[in-house]
Amino acid sequence: MKSVGEAMSIGRTFKESLQKGIRSMEVKRFGLGLDANDKWLAAQRKVSTDEGTPARWPIEPETLRRKLQIPSQGRLYYIRYAFKQGWTIQKIYELARIDPWFLDQIEQLVKFEDVLTGYRKLADVPREVLFEAKQMGYSDAQLANLYLGKISPETILQVRAHRKALGIVPVYKLVDTCAAEFEAATPYYYSTYESPVVQIGNKGTGERGTRGKESKGTGKQGIKGTREKRVRPPPRSLDPSIPRSLLPTTKSGSAPRRRSSFWAVGPTASARASSSTTAACRRRLRPMSWASSR
Repeated sequence: MKSVGEAMSIGRTFKESLQKGIRSMEVKRFGLGLDANDKWLAAQRKVSTDEGTPARWPIEPETLRRKLQIPSQGRLYYIRYAFKQGWTIQKIYELARIDPWFLDQIEQLVKFEDVLTGYRKLADVPREVLFEAKQMGYSDAQLANLYLGKISPETILQVRAHRKALGIVPVYKLVDTCAAEFEAATPYYYSTYESPVVQIGNKGTGERGTRGKESKGTGKQGIKGTREKRVRPPPRSLDPSIPRSLLPTTKSGSAPRRRSSFWAVGPTASARASSSTTAACRRRLRPMSWASSR
């Protein structure tokens, strides 16, 4: 096995996660396409890529076939070029052996590029189209290169100011790193783009939620609507290694049950508390002794 590196990205859709992952690789790519190293876009503009190489389009079929057959860091971009040259999902699958579901997701990004390239100026792009582009993971740098001609801090900030003026701003979602087993001390947050929440009332009418405004009675920034509730795991009996016949019984004749914890209670508790994670959780959860369980 040969290591080629890895990246982790989180989004609401695969298309968004894919473009985030490409950016996190730090290989001078800001997404799947439409950046300064996009051979297809450079050929349309008849300029060289950011690497200084002349853009040759279309790519020779034999070269494209070899790029798809041999796994490499740049194969993902040549899959896009294959779609640009009219290759089908089945043909690409036979060469790359990548699941057709993923190829279909990439093809959807390629088709959406035709919508983005249909506008010549950033101001001409409707809000709905720009919002959909952000939902698909297109960065401000890609949009700056497409509509403003280059990627620089000034053009990126110009795109950012334009979308903020249209009310297109990210929201942040929480990833519970403890899977609701206990309260997470360091959860993950990731940014994404979503439509406003619509709360359905008792009469069946929808009320548009408000983002970024103060909610009534809370004094906090948030979304108007119901709050999410954490689901507790079902209770378990005491240490499973102890026979039920030795457990104290209640009036109904059943063994007592208490709120579950993820480490064992009893003689093995000290042995299992050696890891840092368990030690941190013991400070938040109070273990029960035999006397307190009676």
